[in-house]
Amino acid sequence: MRKEGRKKRKRKEDKKRVVVSNLPFEGWSHKKNPNKHYCGNQIKTSKYTVLSFIPKNIFEQLHRFANFYFVALVALNFVPVVNAFQPEVSMIPICIILAMTAIKDGWEDLRRFKSDRVINNRDCFVYSRKEQRYVQKHWKDVRVGDFIQMQCNEIIPADILLLFSSDPSGICHLETANLDGETNLKQRRVVKGFSQQEAQFQPEHFHNTIVCEKPNNHLNKFKGYMKHPDETRTGFGSESLLLRGCTIRNTEVAVGIVIYAGHETKAMMNNSGPRYKRSKIERRMNTDIFFCIGLLFLMCLIGAIGHTLWNGTFEQHPPFDVPDANGEFFPVALAGFYMFLTMIILLQVLIPISLYVSIELVKLGQVFFLHNDLDLYDEETDVPIQCRALNITEDLGQIQYIFSDKTGTLTENKMVFRRCTIMGNEFSHQENAPSDTDLEESLGTNLPTTDSDERDDVSVCSGGNSTDGGYRSSTWDQGDIQGSGEDPPLEVVLETPVLGLTGPEFCYEAESPDEAALVHAAHAYSFTLVSRTPEQVTVRLPQGTCLTFDLLYTLGFDSVRKRMSVVVRHPLTGEIIVYTKGADSAIMDLLEDPACVADINVEKKLRKIRAKTQKHLDLYARDGLRTLCIAKKVVSEEDFRRWANFRREAEASLDNREELLMETAQHLENQLTLLGS
Repeated sequence: MRKEGRKKRKRKEDKKRVVVSNLPFEGWSHKKNPNKHYCGNQIKTSKYTVLSFIPKNIFEQLHRFANFYFVALVALNFVPVVNAFQPEVSMIPICIILAMTAIKDGWEDLRRFKSDRVINNRDCFVYSRKEQRYVQKHWKDVRVGDFIQMQCNEIIPADILLLFSSDPSGICHLETANLDGETNLKQRRVVKGFSQQEAQFQPEHFHNTIVCEKPNNHLNKFKGYMKHPDETRTGFGSESLLLRGCTIRNTEVAVGIVIYAGHETKAMMNNSGPRYKRSKIERRMNTDIFFCIGLLFLMCLIGAIGHTLWNGTFEQHPPFDVPDANGEFFPVALAGFYMFLTMIILLQVLIPISLYVSIELVKLGQVFFLHNDLDLYDEETDVPIQCRALNITEDLGQIQYIFSDKTGTLTENKMVFRRCTIMGNEFSHQENAPSDTDLEESLGTNLPTTDSDERDDVSVCSGGNSTDGGYRSSTWDQGDIQGSGEDPPLEVVLETPVLGLTGPEFCYEAESPDEAALVHAAHAYSFTLVSRTPEQVTVRLPQGTCLTFDLLYTLGFDSVRKRMSVVVRHPLTGEIIVYTKGADSAIMDLLEDPACVADINVEKKLRKIRAKTQKHLDLYARDGLRTLCIAKKVVSEEDFRRWANFRREAEASLDNREELLMETAQHLENQLTLLGS
């Protein structure tokens, strides 16, 4: 039993990585460093060395069936009994092919080697305990456990856990275009407990132990916890991990500790390394050559059998049958076999080797013309097109399938708020936010456009007719959510002059384009997001007053839940409210059952609102619009306290962390009240 328990503990420990600071061990022998077993940050993407180039390249080229066939013929031609040509002459064509391909592969690998050298010799700032400051080092000298300081527009040298950001909100913005091609900035947050640092981060005061998962290639998955000296734990996830190859944006300074380095980083683990690429033509030719060789063998077999039968008709050896050096003649069966091999050499022109010489020359010509094509030249960067794989130039433009989506690639990640339905009433919105003058006029004169059963469905989804009544409706919606008994009546809010429009303009940066569209639409109706910190959100109302909501928790969006939630404390009522935004297919299933409501009138109203909202959602989808639903839930203090403890335990767990986090989210996101879509 004890042995089994020890084995289980060992297996569990093998799934973890423990990282400590390198500062206490600075100047010590590398063998005494607890992080000594982890990979360094130097990378190597080239596949050849000076010694391995010739044998490895020839082995790869022999994967081309034609090359293997021609090399076999050359070797066969060196056998004196069956040779038909001068062996040295027959070597020339295949040697030219192998040499041209080897030079081409060597040139490609040399470029990879030079690129590796440039990357490994890039500079970054690593904290030195001896010098009490950040010193400049090459990327290749970075080790797991080092503290790295990064500045705006700097490329991240390794996978780093974010511990400090110059942003007061503890947020660091990343551009991940080098990894996934996305140009939208991603947000990364400082690990909980480190975001309230007014001064610069002090690496020497860091005495925590980091426990995380083993290196893997999942770019969007990461889990671990930080063990403090008092044995308490703080969980963290992918929202605190800066991936190698990303670029710091809109953040002056960011500091973190290296978790994965070199080939153990997630970016490098997704790089399968250089491989011998084969074009479609080459793969097709391999198949065709296989059938040609089969036909060649059949012809040679028929010739060898015919030669044997014909020799059998002679009573004596014919004069063309030459004996060996001892004056003896070969047996009939052995002579037939030798004739079979000789005919293979004689009929080898069935597969012309000159064709392959021509193909290699054509490929080099294609590369030359591509490189000098002015239509493929970028004036901004002064860079022509680069052919990194010379073996597949003929595949350029040979497109058979196009896989695309409708939200990012085709719309260029640009979204504009168009329509909304609130408590069953549908309101339209101009494609672009209205001007300040239009807003003042609409707030004073127009009435909300309410939905009725007699209204034509086509008018709901018509993109051309945009009513101004939507301005007032959005104001009512926000007032309904934020208002209380102390707020002025809605009529007073609408008739009060809009003070916020004369204030300074804000520049919003959102993690996703739909969030930016919602914030800009709210700003168009003078509900302005003034500030956003990890603890608070401040919104300015049309009458000029500001409401500051305490931000208690945020449940980020994921593709499984298809929604995100925020838990806030209302500044006037003190209630804890959960607001959930997400796909209509996910939100509608989480709404409270109207049958559970005691009041019959309220039950009828909820059913009517739900039916009308679903009707509007169907019309929006039919019109090609992207739809979202928003709902809310009021939580008691005791329930929220229990849930928060459960959530913290799930975040600090390494085993079944995703399942526990999903369970906590589902426990909170239920019995919701629909607000609109």
